[in-house]
Amino acid sequence: MNRSQYLASPPVRDFIDWAMPLVTGEWGLTQSWSSSRPTPVSFSCNSLYEAYEKYEWDDLGLDDTVSHLDGSKTVLRDTTSRAVPTDEDNKRFLAAAKEVVRWGGIRWLESSLDDLGADALERFKANARLLDPESADTDNMNMITLIGSGYSKIYACILNDFPIYDSRVACALTYLIWLFCRDKALDEVPIQLRLGVPADIGDKGRRPRGFPNATSSPRLYAESNLKAAWLLGELSRHGPFDALPSERRVMAIQSALFMIGYEPLTEDSIRKA
Repeated sequence: MNRSQYLASPPVRDFIDWAMPLVTGEWGLTQSWSSSRPTPVSFSCNSLYEAYEKYEWDDLGLDDTVSHLDGSKTVLRDTTSRAVPTDEDNKRFLAAAKEVVRWGGIRWLESSLDDLGADALERFKANARLLDPESADTDNMNMITLIGSGYSKIYACILNDFPIYDSRVACALTYLIWLFCRDKALDEVPIQLRLGVPADIGDKGRRPRGFPNATSSPRLYAESNLKAAWLLGELSRHGPFDALPSERRVMAIQSALFMIGYEPLTEDSIRKA
């Protein structure tokens, strides 16, 4: 299934139509939480766009985050675009990839990247071709092996309109799908919308009912990340998100989901006009 086929399927079309008022701001979205680790943080929002505006990670807002990652992103895109990469390209790629996972707080993944050795660049390059939202097909997701929260951050730097699909983003998106299903009185989550949720939050009881553990299957994780890219890409072309630079839109909605996904959403989270 490619992007056009996925977005044209009735359950997906219905969800996008349902979620559109959240994107345009016609409906409000209330969320709040506080955390003491690693530093005290409190968050609240009254709309999806406000959640984007209040994005923060490692004491960086979104503009500072983009600037922080810009050098690594440039190297990752340059090296994966080379027809015949050199050993030096592979070293540059690994250094940039490790910087991205350090920023993401997944330092343990650095050693796994080192273990890939001289094959790292070619393997990520091949996977990126399969995951590109513009041309990807879900039938090819069984060929993806390097996938997960940390790897998703790397692909998000390599590919256009490919969101980071970590626990918080996945929980927020699947809770919206769950609320859509409740609103439409559906007996179960349609298979097209049954995205996987990474285990580190899912195992803490914050994965909504009806959604599988993405970490149990590389194919499921890759397919869920790809479908999230298609969903967010479609939603991001509306409302105030559409006024952002084109290269920022998917990242903006992903960042909003990251902020609201720290805690579960409830039926009271959505305020309809």
